Amino acid sequence: MARRGRRIVFDIETAGGLKRHPAKRELLCLGLFDGRETLVVPEDQFSELWKPLYHALAQCYLVAHNGKFDTVTLSWYLLGVHAPLKVWFDTQLAHYVLYPASQNHALDIVVEKFYGWESWSLEQAQYRDMRSVPLSQLYTYLAKDVQGTGALAADLAPMVKASENATFVMENILMRGTNRLSKDEWYGVCIDTPYAKELLATVTAELNLALASVQDKADAIVEGLGASPADLWPRSHGPGSVRGKPVWVHTFNPGSPAQIKKLYGLQGVELKTTDEKAMDKLEAKGDEFAPVLINFRKAQKTIGTYVQPNIEVPPLTMSKEILPGDRMFPSYKLFGTVTGRLSADGKNIQNQPREERIKRQFVSSGFGRVLMQADYSQAELRVMAALGNDAWLIELFADDENDIFEGMLPMAFPHRVPRNKEEKKEMRAALKGVIYGLAYGRQARAIALELGMRPPEAQAIIDNFLNAAQGLAAWRQSVYSRLHAGTGIVTRFGRYFQNDVITNKNKDNVERSALSFEPQSSSSDCCFLAYMDLFDWIEENNKNWQLMALVHDSITLDVPEKEAEEASHMTRQFLVASAEKWFPEVHFKAEGTHAVSWEKT
Repeated sequence: MARRGRRIVFDIETAGGLKRHPAKRELLCLGLFDGRETLVVPEDQFSELWKPLYHALAQCYLVAHNGKFDTVTLSWYLLGVHAPLKVWFDTQLAHYVLYPASQNHALDIVVEKFYGWESWSLEQAQYRDMRSVPLSQLYTYLAKDVQGTGALAADLAPMVKASENATFVMENILMRGTNRLSKDEWYGVCIDTPYAKELLATVTAELNLALASVQDKADAIVEGLGASPADLWPRSHGPGSVRGKPVWVHTFNPGSPAQIKKLYGLQGVELKTTDEKAMDKLEAKGDEFAPVLINFRKAQKTIGTYVQPNIEVPPLTMSKEILPGDRMFPSYKLFGTVTGRLSADGKNIQNQPREERIKRQFVSSGFGRVLMQADYSQAELRVMAALGNDAWLIELFADDENDIFEGMLPMAFPHRVPRNKEEKKEMRAALKGVIYGLAYGRQARAIALELGMRPPEAQAIIDNFLNAAQGLAAWRQSVYSRLHAGTGIVTRFGRYFQNDVITNKNKDNVERSALSFEPQSSSSDCCFLAYMDLFDWIEENNKNWQLMALVHDSITLDVPEKEAEEASHMTRQFLVASAEKWFPEVHFKAEGTHAVSWEKT
């Protein structure tokens, strides 16, 4: 079956643990399909490393659906070293290229849509423990996976080839990216576990204080209205309760939308929702309860999202006999967003807050090594300047020594001269917030609410900015025109904006998404292409530099300290070269820092 030059579809099944390191995954079976025959290789055939199969598959054109996971796992099992087989075509990525706004790129969903096949999905509980699935059912499931992938590949490949844009995105970004990431994700992210435990104790204390504050505030509001908390909040056993002699306490639950609505209802305020936006609006109006609730939610999220998961990682996600230290293993998704920005499964390393004590948990992999981070400076704004061929912005960006936003202050505030450094800093922050809000299609009212200023002040800055940046203003209008005319919004890389039918209800949201699409998508692709070029160079030059994190406009590496300056120089060089190749109208800038832990980069 596996002969040189033959197209082979492959898929694997593992015994759960999708977040485990590839060397810790339990391979249950391998499925192969050449267009005519289907072969399922059972687990007991992997009792010894099967190098001949690895080398045979390496001579084939391998096809998969979400192949990044499969190739790194299978290659380790067959060869015993980290050398992922190359995937030539991925049907999940092909479907994403052709239908970027699709809500689901899962194999059985796509196959059902294309061919009407009845879904062969397992029960949800079975996916959590694939070893419990009867072998006859498991092998049938795997056989249908490779057959469905083969059918899709036969139809999607020519559809991709029919479009020059789709071909470029598929071949030069997605397939190149999946093969590059399958190598580089191996090393994961190192965690300072003792520090994370200390931080957990600290933020737990903060959460308890925030909980007490929100409950006290709720009770005070109720009592101020002449009511009693005992008549409103559920009761539970309090301190001093013994069997037969309960001591009841009536406690407000800040996690209950019904209780929050009841609290506001007593004050004559009807809330349709208690979400973040609703609380932000109430806080901006001077409401006394909203900021206390927001503080509680922030403390709750800090623990549940950014600290606790770093401590309660299942041991099998670690691989200390292969890699030193405690590590998480993020898996980057190439198909998770309409813009093409990467998202991450497992540990969402892209979504960490800027708060230093949170980022302090992530450290270099050992003594003598540091984390080096390089990122673009105002990448999206520079892309917009290029798209609008805006002479004023292009000139501002030409000199690396310029502080762009300081240079814009006379334009934004023509009748106001800062009296001191602190006032200049405040004006700069306001200007920066307004411009970035504008870039995301927000109007003056929304920007003002977020920045804590009056809407007329935000509108004045917007007007002054767009009067100066006339090329950018014209580009913004062209986005709206192309959107409503249906002529298409396509990036220079070939990604296109796909949206629902525009109605009065969704018009504002669609327009905002359209306006931010090209800058977000393009700057992200510049960074991702720079990452791939950089790591090809790293591989060619045998550098012991490892990927720590990829975010939309930055690359973080784990490198020997003595090579940190070289790593910073090379990474910044690749970032700038990638962006200026695609947007030669404007000069790009990248900055770099390095430290033992991530909060100092």
